[in-house]
Amino acid sequence: MPFARGLSQLSDRDRVRLLAISALGATVIAVIDYAAQPNVSLGYLYIIPILIASGFLARWQIVAIAALCAVLRERLGPFPSDEFVWTREILVFGAFLSSGLLMREIMDGRRRSEEHSHRLESQVKLRREAEEQL
Repeated sequence: MPFARGLSQLSDRDRVRLLAISALGATVIAVIDYAAQPNVSLGYLYIIPILIASGFLARWQIVAIAALCAVLRERLGPFPSDEFVWTREILVFGAFLSSGLLMREIMDGRRRSEEHSHRLESQVKLRREAEEQL
């Protein structure tokens, strides 16, 4: 997955910058969604900041961001307040949450894989040095 590969290469040193970009992106989407024409919804774009931020957040923080983005999507979008508000809210929250948690697991797996690869490389190097001494 190229998106996850690109984010994992940024690592934790770029965490603050990526979280700021994610927050700014969500804010821009909210402002544009609020100002957009009555029949246009941009709420699906909230998935992008969620995916960017989820690689660097704890699970409970991903739940909070998914809930916040779902509420923003519902309140700022063109949807009428009818009996289906809670249904839409729950379905969108579930989609945002599952996407964020999936991205987190993908990035965690990639980090673990890279750490394991580095450990193996160092062990191979040590074994070669030990064999050369013999």
